Order: sequence, then C-alpha cells, then structure tokens
Amino acid sequence: MTKNELNEKLDAFIAANRDQILKDMVDILRFKTVSPDLTQTDRTEFERETDSCLKWVEARATDAGFSYGDYERRVAWVHMGTENKFVGLPVHCDVVPVGDGWTHPPFDGVIDDKGIIWGRGTQDDKGPLVQMYWAMRFLSSLDVPLTHGARIIIGTWEEGGSWDEIKLYASKAPEAAICVVADAEFPIINAEKGLLSVKVSTQIPTLVPGNNDTSQIQSLAYLKSMSAGTRVNVVPDTAEAVFARVTDRELEKTRAALTHYTALTKGASSELLTPEPGTMVVRFIGKPAHGSTPTLGHNAAVDLLGFLSNNSILTRQERVFSRALSQAGADTSGCWLCVSDAHPVVGATTVNLGLLSWENGQVAATFNIRPTLGQKPEELRKIIENRFSALSKNLKLTITVETVGKTMEAILTPEEKFSSYLEAMRDAYENVTGRKAEYRSMGGTTYAKAFTNAVCFGPVDSTDDGGELAHQVDERISIDVMLRNVRIYSLMLAQICTH
Repeated sequence: MTKNELNEKLDAFIAANRDQILKDMVDILRFKTVSPDLTQTDRTEFERETDSCLKWVEARATDAGFSYGDYERRVAWVHMGTENKFVGLPVHCDVVPVGDGWTHPPFDGVIDDKGIIWGRGTQDDKGPLVQMYWAMRFLSSLDVPLTHGARIIIGTWEEGGSWDEIKLYASKAPEAAICVVADAEFPIINAEKGLLSVKVSTQIPTLVPGNNDTSQIQSLAYLKSMSAGTRVNVVPDTAEAVFARVTDRELEKTRAALTHYTALTKGASSELLTPEPGTMVVRFIGKPAHGSTPTLGHNAAVDLLGFLSNNSILTRQERVFSRALSQAGADTSGCWLCVSDAHPVVGATTVNLGLLSWENGQVAATFNIRPTLGQKPEELRKIIENRFSALSKNLKLTITVETVGKTMEAILTPEEKFSSYLEAMRDAYENVTGRKAEYRSMGGTTYAKAFTNAVCFGPVDSTDDGGELAHQVDERISIDVMLRNVRIYSLMLAQICTH
C-alpha cells in the first residue's frame, strides 16, 4: 500500500467514525477518576469511578473485536494482533483534582460551538487513551497481515500513587518491543529527567505565649504561621505569613519594608492585610508553573522567605533558616543544595521549592528535584542532608532531610537502538503536521520510566491553541487536534505493525 493510498483510507475512516470518536471522548471524561494522594485513606469513590471506567473500556474493546484483560482491576490492557511482538501504548485513566474557576464543568465533556472539548483529562490522559483506541481500530480496518500487535496499557493511579499498578503489570505481562507514551508533547521525547522530592524540617523555638511566659515575652509580636504551595510539583503562586500581637509601629515598619523589598525584587507582587487588631498577614503573589520547569513561573514562597529573613519580628534562628530556604528555592539549578549537574541530551538538574508550612515553630519545606542522567536520588538526599548539617550546628537545631513520595532516576532511550520505531513516529508526525520531528528531553515524569524501552510521543504540540493545559483549570482540546492525533497515531501503528 502506497503512502497516498494509506492517507486516503485514513481520511475515509476518520470521516466515517468522527461522531463516535467524539462520543467516546465525551463518555470517558464523565468518569470522576480523581487521583487521591498516598495520604488519603478513603479511596472508595475513586475506586468506584475507576471500576466504572474500566468496564466502559472493556465494552469498547469488545465492540472493536479486541481482547481485554486486567490485574486486580488496578491495571488493564486492550490488545489486538500477536502477543509475541507488539507496540505498547501506556496511558492512565486517573486525573488530577480539578480546582475552581472552570468555564464548563470539568466532568461534563462539553463540546462548545467553536469545536472545543472541555474537561479534566482531555490532554492528560483520557484523550490519548481514546486516540490510541481509534488508531488501533484503523489498523484493524486495514485487514492486512501484521508484523506487530498493539496494546493499550491502562494504569489507574499514575497521578497521585506510587505506580504499584504499573509495576504489577510489568512483573506479569510480556514485554513490548517498544512503548509509546502519549503523556507529554510532540515530536519525540526520548529522555526524561528523574524525580525526587525531599522534605527539610525542623522545630524552631518561638515566642508563642505560654502559661509560664514573662509579661515581657507575652507582649512581643511573633510569627504565628507561614504557608505556600498546594502540590510539590507546582511552583507556588501564593505564599503568606501570619503575625500575632503586632503593634501599630511594627505594622507600619513592616509595610514600609515590604514596599521597598517588592520594588527591588524582580517579578514580586505583595500585599499586607490586617484582618483584625494585632494580626498582620504578609502575602506574596507569584506565577504558577510545572515543577519540572520552575523558571517558567515565579515562586511566591521564595519571595516571602527572602522578605522575612530581614524582618525584625522574627528571631535570629527564624531569620537565618528563612534565608537558607529562600536561597535554596531561588537557585533552581540546585547549586545552593549542591546537586546541580547537566547532561548533553537529558539536560540540567532543576529544583522547585513546592511546599512550605510553618506553624508555631514547626517548619517543613519540600523541594521537588528533577535529577539529570547519572544522578541517584538517595545520593542526592544525602548531599542535601550534609548541606543543611552546617546550618543545623550554627543554629543549634535538629534539621531532618527525608525523601517523600516515589523516586526515579533519569532515562535515555538511544535513537540507534530503536531507529525503525522512532522513524515510524517521525514519518507519521511529519506526514500529518508538515513540521520536522526532532528528538528532545523533558523534566516531567511519565510511565516511560516504568518500562525499559519507552519514548513519549504527544499528545500536545507547540502549535496547539492554549498549549500544554494538563493539570490546569479549563483543560481542553479542539476537535481538530483530537482528530489530528488519531491520524498521527494511526499512521505510526500502520507503519510499525505492517512492516
């Protein structure tokens, strides 16, 4: 079959199935498979919605004549063709929490009059599941001998879990010849940085009033609390500190200092609030960004800590520790933490101060680190621990540095080892978009790390209206982009599986 003939068949296939493709997209968006984090013990609703979603997937697989299987209703697969040699297509059906301020309800699957599909999961990662499914249906419609099978591998707890379900799959299922993960960007991402989050915590003596305090201490202003961030892998866009027992003089002194600091700090925005007499709130407003690309945002926590490191209301220990955290968070290359490094393909290590809590002297700051190739997470944790040990001695504080969540090393899939598969992806992308496909790396983490032979391929392209909207309010995809992706994945499978 010539390339022109294949394109003509694909045009006819998409035209004939357009309405059903869109219906499948709307249907899968309606499952409220919001991923809980590891600390959430009640997962009843999540498990119920996930089970319903997998039943829907099974029905769609049966309708297409594909085989369906799962392990413990935690990870599933949809397969066509031989199992001796097949293309793995890992996706996940869970989504991140939705947040507030949506133009359309996030689980209604609204298609507006401009041809935009709205909903949580349109990009990450329910949309790609539907796109891969219809690419397999196109491959099936060709009715030609296949050299490779194709298998959608569906994880259920990618966003907030420890990936136990995908580890279960990898321990039992046959290995794919190549895995194509549609959970990033086009063209082809064959390298991912690693993943490490470390929590730095301590207890600092504070001037919180107690029964045995002297009258002098009971009259002093003090830092009551500080907070920033909602998820460790997001740059905090707000940060605030609450002070108690503040006098009018201290209030005006802080106001003047805040105005001066904000004017001198590039990108900083702040406000001072007095919700009630004696209480003062200092708030900084930043710009959110994914934790793997911290320089694309503006970290409000770094601004707040930097400002407070010179505030006379704080004790010396509080000021010095604030300054250390601010400097560590401001240095997104990891130099301050002594973990900076770079690889010519994978890129440089990055650091994001994603979470900050400070309550009556109990302090915890969590850094999200994306190690480059060759860096081992536990070794980095020990380096950071050593970095804070000198500060611990200086301040006479016990400072702990512990790993939180899953850790992963960076990966690099060599072009030469999988050249025929990568060429098929390149040809499919260039055929559909007319743009040159190049290899690149990213700081994000996908299921590619769970397999030994995986690359990322889509679903977002730099030319897409709105760009990368995963994890954001108003996540959406246009019908044109949805069908474009079906075309790309269909041509990729046709080239790999029939040659």
